[in-house]
Amino acid sequence: MYLKGKEYKLNFIGRKKIWFGVSAVLVLISIIAFSLMGLNLGIEFRGGFLLRTTLESPATVPQVEDILSKYADQGLGKSIIQVSDDGLTLTMRLPLIEDESAQLKVIEGIKSDLKERYGIPQGEFMIKTALNNPAAASEVEEILERYKDKGLQSYQVALSEEGKSLSVYTNRISDEGLRVQFLNGVKDDLNQRYGLPEDDFTGPVREVILDEELVGSEWGKEISRKAIISLVVFLAIILVYISFRFEFKMSVPAIVALVHDTIITVGVYALTRRQVTPATVIAFLTILGYSLYDTIVVFDRISENVNLMDASGRRTYSEVVNESVNQTMMRSIGTTLTTLLPIFTILLFGGETLKDFAFALFIGVILGSASSIFIAPEILALWKETEPRYAAIRSKAEKQGARERVIKKRAEVVPMGKKREEAVGKMGEKEKAAAGVAAKQPARADTKGAAQPAAKPSPKTPSKGAPKKKPGSGKATTRGPAVSKKKKKKKKR
Repeated sequence: MYLKGKEYKLNFIGRKKIWFGVSAVLVLISIIAFSLMGLNLGIEFRGGFLLRTTLESPATVPQVEDILSKYADQGLGKSIIQVSDDGLTLTMRLPLIEDESAQLKVIEGIKSDLKERYGIPQGEFMIKTALNNPAAASEVEEILERYKDKGLQSYQVALSEEGKSLSVYTNRISDEGLRVQFLNGVKDDLNQRYGLPEDDFTGPVREVILDEELVGSEWGKEISRKAIISLVVFLAIILVYISFRFEFKMSVPAIVALVHDTIITVGVYALTRRQVTPATVIAFLTILGYSLYDTIVVFDRISENVNLMDASGRRTYSEVVNESVNQTMMRSIGTTLTTLLPIFTILLFGGETLKDFAFALFIGVILGSASSIFIAPEILALWKETEPRYAAIRSKAEKQGARERVIKKRAEVVPMGKKREEAVGKMGEKEKAAAGVAAKQPARADTKGAAQPAAKPSPKTPSKGAPKKKPGSGKATTRGPAVSKKKKKKKKR
């Protein structure tokens, strides 16, 4: 791993017991939290009431929450509220109230409060526009009466105090051709009589929504069932793909990492009590793909390095895996951070539905990156080194490492000179044997127990005819008759 031009090598595989311990604690906490607390399911999964309506005056989420606070004893504090950008379209997902009469009373109370504070238009269509000149309600009604033959059956006119802001609510005209004629005709008549600001016929026409729907838990159960089926199929496909692309022993750690991420994500939702919605399920399936993507990148580098670095048989599989993780470390960090930045922005400034989606993504991306570094490679290295080939390499490496440690220990415990003698004197017999120091032999004792000095070797008497060296000279002499130089020359010839 390179950081600002410097190489850093971290021992991920050597600390696998730490990673496995932390992971086991997180998984255990998640399982306990899910078992004791469960998940905070949305109305799509446990049933509830959906209310959508168009308002005459814009509303905000805190204002609507203030209205619902009156019904906190009915559990409406967990409601999900969404408001359009202009504040005129409101959607509320209310928890299910078991008592049907109490539920009807609460719904009517909420509608009454909304109508009193913001106004709820009567009709199915709304035409809203500004006028250059003030108008009167009777004059507008006179214009609308001309279109009774165009499918118009009922209408309601609302004008501002100065008469320059007009809202018209009408019944829905089902025939597309008649509806277009009605809208274009009303627009032209209003423009001729009062003048319309350019491009300010807002309507564009907008449908007035007043939708009340009781949502049962069956829909959520169906979504859950399909999500589980999708997950099982996804895992099976991944198992086949990684086994074909790499090997079977790489597919199992990848799936273990996915299950690990899934359990911890569920535990986080159980602990934080965040509501589980369909958006959460979609995000959950998305993070599985991201987690797998990061793991495959690491495994691809491991596969390359095994072919390149392991040909000599001098490096263990764990060392190759550790080198591969270090090589992909900065890439994983960079990818994770760039992915988390927009997700974090949505988590801060997005709407309620987007926040549900972003929260699941945020947790999943972090866990996916962590498992691809600290879980999947370690499991792979542990499993692969049970194979005879890699087990033999590891055994050889361990023996070599033990030999090097002994040599290093010798160098540390056996110094030179007087310090050597002092160090050897302090060493035990086993330490001397490990350091290669011979123990001193005790002097031999006589029969009475007195020590006898070792006998000196007797000088050997030279045999007759053996050459003798003269003292002070390096040449040897013989006792035989002298040989003249001339004879020596003849012999050489």
